[in-house]
Amino acid sequence: MPARRCIAMAAACFGLACGGDEADATYVRLHNVTEFNFDTLSFFAVSDSFGPLPAGAFSGFVKTEGVYPLEGGYAEGDGHRFFGMVTDHVGDEFVGNGYHTYAVLAGLGHAVGENDGTVFFQLE
Repeated sequence: MPARRCIAMAAACFGLACGGDEADATYVRLHNVTEFNFDTLSFFAVSDSFGPLPAGAFSGFVKTEGVYPLEGGYAEGDGHRFFGMVTDHVGDEFVGNGYHTYAVLAGLGHAVGENDGTVFFQLE
């Protein structure tokens, strides 16, 4: 196989493996930057549930539409329940097509209802 063809094939495979920003849709994954080990993570903008997701781990990518840079959701882990809701996206724009990672931000206190704390998902 000619060297140029090998290089072109390797570059194409590397681009597919890395995900790249060129995509025909919006894909999101979660990065658990907390100390909590989550059994369940529900990102309100995505119909699929993420989890389990241990502290420090990344989820796989999920295809979605209409996601903002900051989103709310629900989570359970380490014996705690978390809930967070963004009530106003005025001035925010949807993230575009591509592969996007959201940091999971959760903490105890400031509970809503019967939850133990809050959880939000912020574009990294």
